[in-house]
Amino acid sequence: MIDGLEDSTLLIVTSSRDELLVTASSLHHIPEFRKRLAGMVIAGHVPVSDITQRIIDDSNIPYIRIEETSSEVFYRLREHVSKIGPDDREKIELINSMAARYIDFEAIDSML
Repeated sequence: MIDGLEDSTLLIVTSSRDELLVTASSLHHIPEFRKRLAGMVIAGHVPVSDITQRIIDDSNIPYIRIEETSSEVFYRLREHVSKIGPDDREKIELINSMAARYIDFEAIDSML
């Protein structure tokens, strides 16, 4: 799995796969792999074990935890079509304002 990662890969991992969550989080400390792994979507209903959650948190890897299954997440991401062109100023301004309001860019920068 790890050797197949391309730059800025978003990894979708089932919450029950502790070994993958720990491996990805651990690799996030290595500069060569940090650029390959943009973050993780941790999907599923199974709780992440306490020790695995600590490893994820300590790694500072960006992640989101959701209840949907991995297949549902993959389907939604695959089917998502963004229809914003370079001349669509209204949508671009909306995205910029929402990003400024909801994304902590200083926290992201501090992790780089």
